Amino acid sequence: MTNNCRKLQPLRHASDDLKLVDALRNGHVDAAATLYDRYAVHVRKVIVRIMGMDQDLPDLINEVFYQAFKAINTIEDGSRLQAWITRVAIHVVRGCIRRRQRKRWLLFSPEREPQTVGIEAGASDESLEMVRWVRDVMDRMPADEQIVFALRYFEEMKIIELAEACGISRSSAKRRLIRSERRFKKIAEKYPALKKRLDLSAKWRRR
Repeated sequence: MTNNCRKLQPLRHASDDLKLVDALRNGHVDAAATLYDRYAVHVRKVIVRIMGMDQDLPDLINEVFYQAFKAINTIEDGSRLQAWITRVAIHVVRGCIRRRQRKRWLLFSPEREPQTVGIEAGASDESLEMVRWVRDVMDRMPADEQIVFALRYFEEMKIIELAEACGISRSSAKRRLIRSERRFKKIAEKYPALKKRLDLSAKWRRR
């Protein structure tokens, strides 16, 4: 009876992630909705940065929160809730990318239509085409490399942020990013206009 009464009490300190994690662990009736309201926009942004405006975006967002609710007892530092749920989102995205890549390989199905995330309204046809090519190249990269590349160049994460988001060491994040950049450049050579754009950059000429 006491536990049930506690679960029905108003959720206090809604702005405090530590309090929210505690409420989730104790099955507070409002905690799940509070977590979703607080981080749904962030989760959506992470997924879109990696996958574009994917047709399965709503399902992917729901899957992230489903997995988060199931694993809430595994979080070690409640004050780092946003970083933790970012890792959950990346885990879900990685699984989705790998399933699609296996399906394309096994069934020889066509690549998905490249998305145009990151382009402002009214962008030129040339800019839209460039983004489509970039997305097409990324779709041909391994999931882990695709993720770090997107988080670095679309979300502009630093190495330390990449490492935390992917749950790996800084040195591993740096190595994975370098591999992703080299692979991206190699695949991009098949797209003359994209290759030309990369060749104009001193950074990409060194890759």
